[in-house]
Amino acid sequence: MYDFDEFRSVIKALRNPETGCPWDRVQTHETLIPCLIEETYEVIEGIRIWQNSADAENFCEELGDLLLQVVMQSQIASEEGLFTLDDVINNVCDKMYRRHPHVFGDVVATDAVSALASWEKAKGSEKGKDQIKNPVEAVPVSFPALYRYQKMLKKAAKHYGRECGREAAAERLQKLTEEVKHAECESYDAAQKQKLVADLLKQVVEISAALDVNAEDALKEACVSFGREFQDLK
Repeated sequence: MYDFDEFRSVIKALRNPETGCPWDRVQTHETLIPCLIEETYEVIEGIRIWQNSADAENFCEELGDLLLQVVMQSQIASEEGLFTLDDVINNVCDKMYRRHPHVFGDVVATDAVSALASWEKAKGSEKGKDQIKNPVEAVPVSFPALYRYQKMLKKAAKHYGRECGREAAAERLQKLTEEVKHAECESYDAAQKQKLVADLLKQVVEISAALDVNAEDALKEACVSFGREFQDLK
């Protein structure tokens, strides 16, 4: 069985400028972004495969591939003098201690709700966390669009009291749907058509938030169902 130290040495060997892998040693933080995204989604798929088949082998493999991305990014950062893998590990451990006063301190949390409240309070007290001018815009732009907008809605509700109104969103969605039906929308230019579709999607996500449904997961499930419709048509 290999251990973590040996894994680190493997990544260093791949990045060796003279004897390393020609592909690995020319990679950068930016060029590896697609790999990081793909491996993250493949871990999620591994979890679903495990849930449906009880086969954890693929799940284990995909976690390894994701770990590879973390260690590779850290190795590149170390070569650039930014930080090391030890810094990454130290920072996340420090964060876990800080944000779990109900585990490592004297705060009492008896259930998941109170534990989350403890986490959020500790997070809010961290340097700079309470200085964010617009927490809605702070939601990472790299999130999937449906997920990001729903996360932004949640932040808007939390920090500004703007709740998603199901009835109002449904009415706006109906008006937009009527606009799609009308022939004049066919004369819209590309920007107008994009805005129309964006407005439609926004209302659907707002309805999802009001119903406490994850819009991203709902659409993913719809993709699965749509694919199954064609299984018997091969």
